[in-house]
Amino acid sequence: MSGALLRAGALWLGLLPVVGLLAACSPTGSRAGVGMPPAFIYSKYETPFTAKRTRGEPLDIPEGLVKGTVRTHQISLSPPTPPGFSLTDDFVTDRALGAASAGWGNMGLERAMDNGNISEVIYGDAEELSILRIYTRLTLKVYGPPADDEED
Repeated sequence: MSGALLRAGALWLGLLPVVGLLAACSPTGSRAGVGMPPAFIYSKYETPFTAKRTRGEPLDIPEGLVKGTVRTHQISLSPPTPPGFSLTDDFVTDRALGAASAGWGNMGLERAMDNGNISEVIYGDAEELSILRIYTRLTLKVYGPPADDEED
């Protein structure tokens, strides 16, 4: 009887890290939106934001809006560490480990407007996707009326 209990206890102790990592994939109890701490295995968050709004008045979204999108990517080969935690207690070594990353893209609002041929941003959405904290993708989607194609 104690052997079965011991095996069951060992199984639960072995599964505890897996359950902890999977539990981190849920946004429950976290603040909403981009900037949210990413889960270790997979996370994808989308948050709306408004660009043209008067305090206290509802957002008026007209018909016929078009969308412009920009995106950035980051690949990080350094192991993730919690804020304030050092892997080696050596600043230079920690910075060298953090340097094992690459990023590319353009998150400029002007670029998003150009990509969608938008004359004015009415509202937008921001999205963050993270896989194993190795790959992160940030996307900005803006919506507004189409720009006139007439040149001055």
